[in-house]
Amino acid sequence: MGAKQELWEYFMNHTTGRRSLKGAVHGIIAFTMDADEEITDLILKRLKRSEITFVESSGAYFDFLRKQLHFPYKISPTYRTTALHEMGHAVDFISCERIEKRVNAHSTRIIFNEHYTSGEYILSNGKTLDKTVREELKANGARIYSELISRFKSEVLDKLDADASENYLTVNARLIRDDSAKHKYRVPYQTIASYRENKAKIDAMYALRNSMTLTYDARYSLFESRKAVTSSSEYYKFCDRYDTLIDMISGVENTKYLWPGHSRSYMKRKGGFGVEFFADVFASTATRNASDLEFVAEFLPNSYAGFKEVYEHLKAVA
Repeated sequence: MGAKQELWEYFMNHTTGRRSLKGAVHGIIAFTMDADEEITDLILKRLKRSEITFVESSGAYFDFLRKQLHFPYKISPTYRTTALHEMGHAVDFISCERIEKRVNAHSTRIIFNEHYTSGEYILSNGKTLDKTVREELKANGARIYSELISRFKSEVLDKLDADASENYLTVNARLIRDDSAKHKYRVPYQTIASYRENKAKIDAMYALRNSMTLTYDARYSLFESRKAVTSSSEYYKFCDRYDTLIDMISGVENTKYLWPGHSRSYMKRKGGFGVEFFADVFASTATRNASDLEFVAEFLPNSYAGFKEVYEHLKAVA
């Protein structure tokens, strides 16, 4: 039995979800059919090593506590990339450590530390993949962001309706300003007792925040106006073509309303850049996304070389 058949069988025996098992298996076969045997074999070995299971869900994430891969089982190129990205996390995963810290004489605080190869394996440059990515983005992030904006305008916005294109960037800026205002004029949490004691002051704070920020209906209207761009084939092609760079730059610049990606706070957590870079490039390698890998090699050459080192190490210890 080949690695693909073994992976499909493992999936059948370790999956839960809403769809029928037959539909789920059709999904995993479609996701991995074109992946080469080497990658499939590595996925299988790392899944077995950590006893990772699959769960069908509308969102996609790796639950390191329960050791579960969550992603949609729907068959499409986008969902295929998503599934292989999450499998990349499973390949990278080492363990989860439960630590109890004494808070005081009466209570303890439980902390879970994730361990990933991308954040712990030392490369030939003397650094981890995570540190390599962080340093390269610090040096090249502004250039990458500028290049992405330029290409987004020429490859997406210039090919769509002029009004919709101009509106997209305006809306992006307006939503970012609204986020900043919501943070600046946020009202601290109040107990019922403290609210009653300071009702006039707190009501004034709420009134100020409401006057400086968009209403729910106004935000919803702005989001709806973006769909002329985000639902276009040009937008999907762009996001696929520059998948890794878009995700990495989301940890450096505020691209929340421009393209899909992780938040800056998430990316800047311990190991965040390394974990996501590995999963992004792993998925592009598995799906043979040559354009994404080409741009990664051009703009983040040290990080790409680091990925290859981690990948070879994981193959050796799998």
